[in-house]
Amino acid sequence: MIRIFLLVACVVFLQSAHATPGAVDEYDCHRDYQTNKYHCHGSAQLAKQSHSLFGVTAKSDAWFYDDGPLNLFSGGSGEMEYGFGHLAVHAGYGYQVHVTGYRDYTLSGWDLGLKAGPNIARLGLHPYAEVGYFNQSFQIPNNPEITFDGMQYGAGIIWNRSALAFDFRILNKSTTNLKLIWVDLGGAGLTTHLTSQLGIYLRF
Repeated sequence: MIRIFLLVACVVFLQSAHATPGAVDEYDCHRDYQTNKYHCHGSAQLAKQSHSLFGVTAKSDAWFYDDGPLNLFSGGSGEMEYGFGHLAVHAGYGYQVHVTGYRDYTLSGWDLGLKAGPNIARLGLHPYAEVGYFNQSFQIPNNPEITFDGMQYGAGIIWNRSALAFDFRILNKSTTNLKLIWVDLGGAGLTTHLTSQLGIYLRF
């Protein structure tokens, strides 16, 4: 009788051990070392390794000068992003008004960026670094539109929920083209162009 009991216990233990996924990560997933495939044992939302985002951001651009004052623009932008694993590509178009001087001066334009960070397309709170390209236009009433472009880089943090995402990032933009234009206009020496964005997105 004891032998039968021990035999049954061994069979149950072996079946249990075979069904156990082994060490899993924060997403209830792990890599099968026999097949080298990454698979998940939890909910579909936890297992999801990609996302598409569509949303809006509150956006501010600040131009700093070597003699102290600054020009600040504030407004919003429409944004979209596709992410998979540790990488994401986003694009946006924004419109802002001048808030430290003449309100009829405006700033508009688009940008493209590549984000990289640990699991930024998955559920949770994730930091990231970003590099990209921007093209903007500065509009002064009764004057030709001034267009400038360049590279941008910075960092941010994204909080992915099941149906929503919240994102905050700060970017440093190249001032090479804008600086030349500003000097031609008789303005002070431009030193820094920073952009900050706080966004809310629908997440699919």
